[in-house]
Amino acid sequence: MDTMDGFSTTVDFGIDLGTTNSSIAVLNGTAPEVFKNNDGQEITPSVVWIDSSGRIDVGHRAKQQLGRDKKNAHSEFKLMMGTNHVYSFIGCDRQMTPVELSAEVLKSLRG
Repeated sequence: MDTMDGFSTTVDFGIDLGTTNSSIAVLNGTAPEVFKNNDGQEITPSVVWIDSSGRIDVGHRAKQQLGRDKKNAHSEFKLMMGTNHVYSFIGCDRQMTPVELSAEVLKSLRG
């Protein structure tokens, strides 16, 4: 840990990039503080949905699309990390790898 006059100059974050859900927390003294997402929840579903215009949604709204728009919403992509598997989003004619989808989840956690 970097210190300056006895105080930490780093911020320690913990990220759980889960197959089903993801979250991010920071160490606040000795206790973790889990950040809330834009929906006010501490847990973000690891789901990505892309609409026909190419707009990307991650989390609860994307999870709702799993039953409605299966050709444009994907989950559990982390299971395919390290493979050549590609996920297709038919509505916007786009393909993404598990790494790219995971990056979208991480971006949403950062937001």
